[in-house]
Amino acid sequence: SLVGMLNLTDEIRAAGGHLTWDFDVLGLHDRIGVRTLPLMAELILMPQVGVLGSSENRMRRFAMELHRRYEDHANPFHNETHASVVCHATHWLQVRGRTGNQASWMQVATDIAALSHDVGHFGRNNAFCLNLGHELAVIYNDISVLENMHAATTFKIINQAAGCDILQGCARETRRQFREHAVDLILADRKSTRLN
Repeated sequence: SLVGMLNLTDEIRAAGGHLTWDFDVLGLHDRIGVRTLPLMAELILMPQVGVLGSSENRMRRFAMELHRRYEDHANPFHNETHASVVCHATHWLQVRGRTGNQASWMQVATDIAALSHDVGHFGRNNAFCLNLGHELAVIYNDISVLENMHAATTFKIINQAAGCDILQGCARETRRQFREHAVDLILADRKSTRLN
């Protein structure tokens, strides 16, 4: 329930655990199950919601829709727990690395890209899609098929899912740069442009 998740979020925040490098996201998964992504969104995205001129409700809806899309496929590795681990590590490196004069919205875009970088992953790789002639390989012209799908899914949620437009309060240019930055990061997850 939302109340239980918020209570656990408060407990973790009070202990400061999520601010340490050794925060045990996998242990958290063992404790709460498959809802690590909404909890990570509470810990990492909610404190930054004002940067986008968004609302907690809109960010929660986005996180829950992202969670739902990860749940669509029972993937033993490229799942929301993996995305939560990546998000925590990426956020920690941004904060501790003191990324200098990076715009605040870029930090949020980086956190969102980390959380969504494998959304919709169905347990196969790009080579499988290419060799099968999978619909996604056709759509994305055999180039970074899964990564393009993950990025597109993320922005379909933001642009099309009811109440999920976390960029609604942003100026057009910020929206464009946010999308460009997040897509670049998600596409950077590929190992090669044609074979992975």
